[in-house]
Amino acid sequence: MFSRQLDVKEVEKLLSTAQSTVSGKKVKVWVYKAQTLELIEGSPFASLLIAASYFNVNYRTIGRHLDSKLATNLNKTLVYLFSNEISSDLKLELLNNTSKAHYVRTEIWVYKVDDKGVLSLIPNQPFKTMREASSVLGIHNTVLKRLMDSSEVHKGLLIYSSPQLLGS
Repeated sequence: MFSRQLDVKEVEKLLSTAQSTVSGKKVKVWVYKAQTLELIEGSPFASLLIAASYFNVNYRTIGRHLDSKLATNLNKTLVYLFSNEISSDLKLELLNNTSKAHYVRTEIWVYKVDDKGVLSLIPNQPFKTMREASSVLGIHNTVLKRLMDSSEVHKGLLIYSSPQLLGS
């Protein structure tokens, strides 16, 4: 909306800008396995939304890691996300990078322990991120990391990075 009528030049400039703007629906996403740099599904995903639904994450997660050269763990697969096909030089750089997993998204499985020692998953599914678990449980990230997979009960909770057998 404009407070005045636009002249022809302003309209043309506005139209050319609008056509060059890339929408999230139109951005192709090349997803490579971090270990081998093989293209997942053999071709790029047609959009951020399609890539997000494939990995069962929010499209913002895909956008946040797009072209970052940082490996991220999506659906238990360590991947790189790019908006273009990567060059052989970049492939070589990524393969030689020993610290690939700068950021790894880890699911947090939190179990409540009852008086009989029976485990029940809270909140009926794993937390998707460390931040989410930390804020919901009211436990600082450093404490959460220390407790993870330690089998140490903290405030009646056991915290793991993988699912545990319920009732054990």
